Amino acid sequence: MWRIAVASMVLLGSSLLSFAQAPASLPASNPTTSPSLASPEGFLKLVKLEENPPLPDGWDAMTSAQRDELLRTRSSTGVKDYRGQKVTWLLSVNGVSQVHSPADLIKVEAVSSPACLVTCYLPTQSREALLKLKKGSTVRMSGAVAGYATAKADPQLRPSRYGVAEFGVLLENAEVTPVLTTKFYGIDVEAQDVVFAIDRSGSMMDAFDSVRNELLKCIASLQEGIQFALLMWNAGSPLEMKAQKLIEPSDENRAAAKEFLSTIQPEHQSNPTAALKRAFEVLAQGEKDRTKAIVLLTDGPFPDNDQAQRVIASLNSKKAVRVYVILMGKQPKDVADFTEALAKENGGRSKIVPASE
Repeated sequence: MWRIAVASMVLLGSSLLSFAQAPASLPASNPTTSPSLASPEGFLKLVKLEENPPLPDGWDAMTSAQRDELLRTRSSTGVKDYRGQKVTWLLSVNGVSQVHSPADLIKVEAVSSPACLVTCYLPTQSREALLKLKKGSTVRMSGAVAGYATAKADPQLRPSRYGVAEFGVLLENAEVTPVLTTKFYGIDVEAQDVVFAIDRSGSMMDAFDSVRNELLKCIASLQEGIQFALLMWNAGSPLEMKAQKLIEPSDENRAAAKEFLSTIQPEHQSNPTAALKRAFEVLAQGEKDRTKAIVLLTDGPFPDNDQAQRVIASLNSKKAVRVYVILMGKQPKDVADFTEALAKENGGRSKIVPASE
């Protein structure tokens, strides 16, 4: 994994905002994090709201001259100052190129969900890493807002083939990190290192062939750069592949995983405690700067939900590992609520998979 820490330019559309708008330094206070700034769409909405406040009482009774004066006064005050606030945006790359005007820069054209076009301009010191980004790859960009402008206020935000750039923002000390995802039962697992902890107790007998097939399909589609491990658990120590560590999805390792899974048969009672501890141990043995996740699959409540929650809380106090929970078959509301809360507390998601899948 690589990470770039640079000053960067982010625009909707593909126009460049003048670097001269950035202040000499950010405010002394720590940048704040706002859910409203968590996406380009959120930032754009806030800026538009600030630009277009509701009409005042008595608007209908004003003369044209009074209305013009009010609008002139409002436009001169500008929008709310978001400088110093932290933003983190997940973007899908459309293309990367090098431009030479108004300066030598790397231009990353991207889109965020659902369809917000973003262009990032980054210094050429990041050239080699950035040019490795491929179309469709996902990156996370974060940084503190150092300056911004709107299309209404800044003539430099010119039309492009994507339309008019609606706003531009300069991020200070930005980090650009590639994001790798693994799809399992329709959930996007966001991590470079993934441990699959799969319930193999006797109650999984009817669902296990489906789970085995889904695992094989998932392993076959793993992207380059992702490492994985398999833990098959019931009430005792989990069964593992021969490597007993994170491995790359090479043809050899995929074949080994297929052979390993063919030997697994559901039996006995279930207790995830030993498997959870081992999952965190396997992840801890991997490289420290890689993103990590555990996918926990089962078919019902744990023998002791509180114990499972305590184990995860103690081993994941810094929330460095995302936890995803897959429940097989119809579940009581309290079980679904518990697993949903468990996943949410640890940066992941939960899903109930109907028996038919």
